[in-house]
Amino acid sequence: MRTLILALFVLAVASQSMAGEKTVTYFLDGAKVTCETAFDGGYAEVRLPGGLVADSIRIMPQSGVSIDKLELNIIPKGTKTKKEIVSLEERKNLLQDRLKALETREEIFTAAAKSQSGRSPRKTKNDPEPMANIRKGTEFAISQLESVYAMRRKSEQELASLENRLSALRGTNGAEESVCRIWFSGKKGRARISYLVSNLSWQPVYDFRLNGNGRAAIIMRAVFSYFGKNTSAFIVQSKMFDVDGNTAVAKSISKPYGKIAEFSFPVEKETVLPGPVDSLKFTVNNDTDRHLPAGYAYCYLHGEYLGGFSFKGAGPRESVTLSIGKTAGQ
Repeated sequence: MRTLILALFVLAVASQSMAGEKTVTYFLDGAKVTCETAFDGGYAEVRLPGGLVADSIRIMPQSGVSIDKLELNIIPKGTKTKKEIVSLEERKNLLQDRLKALETREEIFTAAAKSQSGRSPRKTKNDPEPMANIRKGTEFAISQLESVYAMRRKSEQELASLENRLSALRGTNGAEESVCRIWFSGKKGRARISYLVSNLSWQPVYDFRLNGNGRAAIIMRAVFSYFGKNTSAFIVQSKMFDVDGNTAVAKSISKPYGKIAEFSFPVEKETVLPGPVDSLKFTVNNDTDRHLPAGYAYCYLHGEYLGGFSFKGAGPRESVTLSIGKTAGQ
């Protein structure tokens, strides 16, 4: 196991003795956590989350105090955790149903907008101002589409965050929480505790924005479980054991869905396929030495939202062909 030389993190599943600001640094496959605990009477007890990586706990007493004894015991998941999992599963099902309904609404209002814009303005007794009515119908359909896009994006973001939280609650392979009991040589003092967890990580989310100028503006964001205003979060764009102290770069981030990187890549073979719902196919060339990890992505063409898709990532100098809309998977 390589040494990860990063100063870090608090993921906070701890007893009332926990104190100080929390910090979490997220990798693509886990997180490293550091916290301070105060002890009184020579004893401290800290609860650790499921997914704890074996032999990763490090404890450093301060002020010349030493550790006399340490115990690490597994504790069963409580009723509260089980209830939260059930609640999140129900919320997940509702979000998935909402996304299906929004997809249907998008198809309806897209067809309505095309129908209105394709009408021939014929002045009749019942329709003395056909152009005005066509404009009204088109504007109504477009406003409804904008509402659908906003609701779908919000639902997709919430779903990604919810999946991350469920993963953290369940633990890797159903791993339970642990309690660490520590006896110290001194009566009062503090100790710094760090450890690795395998069930807490960040997930990339991308915006692909095309404007017909031969390039794609790409924004990479980070989705992760948030632990409150007293938590400092950092993102490392690699797996835990793929980095060392010379290559690991931790990016500070204030909240989930924050921007962590921007790119501008050349685009080739950009093809728009018209239909009841327009679709898009194009090839993007990662002309940098950076690796873009796999994640979820949203695509925009001239500012219009075209849909979301699973992005398999792109290696350095790699070209990737993407399909969005009805052409996806073809």
